[in-house]
Amino acid sequence: MVRLLELDLEYLHRTIDKFDNQRFAIRSWTVTTGGALLALAVGARNAGIPFIGLFAVAFFSYLEIVYMDMQVRVMRQCTRVGQLLHSSVSDPSTLPDDDYAFGVSEAFGKNPFQWANVPNILATRPELYMFYVGLMAAMILSAVLIWVFR
Repeated sequence: MVRLLELDLEYLHRTIDKFDNQRFAIRSWTVTTGGALLALAVGARNAGIPFIGLFAVAFFSYLEIVYMDMQVRVMRQCTRVGQLLHSSVSDPSTLPDDDYAFGVSEAFGKNPFQWANVPNILATRPELYMFYVGLMAAMILSAVLIWVFR
């Protein structure tokens, strides 16, 4: 049983790493898309283009929040498996509950993404919302500057 829990924990750690990579890719796409739209707006002297960038940044922030929610769920499951593993090593007669299921699907449970979880996610990760708020502010500021100086 201990070996199964170790494998489950290892798999959960790899899943967390995958979510980190996905979140990094989302941020890269956000910066690339936002930068391209700002360059296009300045080149075309069109103050409306940065507002398209606002929607793009909002979309990418939604994607990252969804991935962060999934990652947090896997982290909680990782903690649970770690506790079960510790208990099993400390007392070999301790076994997981009969309803314990191995794999990452157990981390997600039966509940899909819920907006009610977002405040908890954002409260502990200010870098998440500050990144997107900063990009949105840059989009708005550039739209205003292009409109004023065209």
